[in-house]
Amino acid sequence: MKVLLKTILLALLLASPLAAQGETTYGARLSSGLVRLGEELTLIVQVENARSAELKKVHRVDGLRIGAIGQPYRREYQELSPGRRIVTITRTWQVPIRALEVGEYDVPGVLIEIDGRDVTTDPMRLKVVEDLKGSELGFFDVSVPDTEIVEGQPIVLEMTFGWDAGLSSRINVANLILPWWGRLPELLELETPPALTAQEVQISLNDSGRIVVDEIPSVTRNGRRFRSFRLRRVFLPTRPLSIDLPQPF
Repeated sequence: MKVLLKTILLALLLASPLAAQGETTYGARLSSGLVRLGEELTLIVQVENARSAELKKVHRVDGLRIGAIGQPYRREYQELSPGRRIVTITRTWQVPIRALEVGEYDVPGVLIEIDGRDVTTDPMRLKVVEDLKGSELGFFDVSVPDTEIVEGQPIVLEMTFGWDAGLSSRINVANLILPWWGRLPELLELETPPALTAQEVQISLNDSGRIVVDEIPSVTRNGRRFRSFRLRRVFLPTRPLSIDLPQPF
């Protein structure tokens, strides 16, 4: 009987898929890169596939009121494949921030302890204005084909933006701010087919680089003609999830 029990137990162990954990990743982003004076935004910190993680420090910034660090939201996802089981564990902290003074801020990266090792995330940019009057002089549309995507189905993200064509002679710099750019480890970026009929234009991205966008025919809104551009990207979700894209400007 003892031999039979050991044999059955061994067979069950061999039949169970081996559990594996993905690569440890971490990052922080702001829910918006542009807010009005007095408005509240959120600092979002995520750590994936760590045995232990603790958000240890969020640096204080003059002109911003940073709230308390609460407990993280923990989410676990399992994917079965022949012979193995992949476990993904995500911890997410959300720290409230209120804008108290007008200005442009370099928000320092946060300090996280991951599996006993201290790491610091990349710094973030934030602009606080008295009012968003500039919205009358430009537009920004973000579209996806569906609000629910089947696992394994690519997500086509298209951003269309522009400014009053009458201002073109007085504009020499355009800076596209995408707070989420490069901070979505849950999405794998795929190659985007080039637009054959549009003219490519380079503009600044997040104050630190350049990006190619397509200049498309101008559009008319509320009696105004706007010089218009398009940025199109294709992503593949690596697992079931809900995605928040912070406000671009």
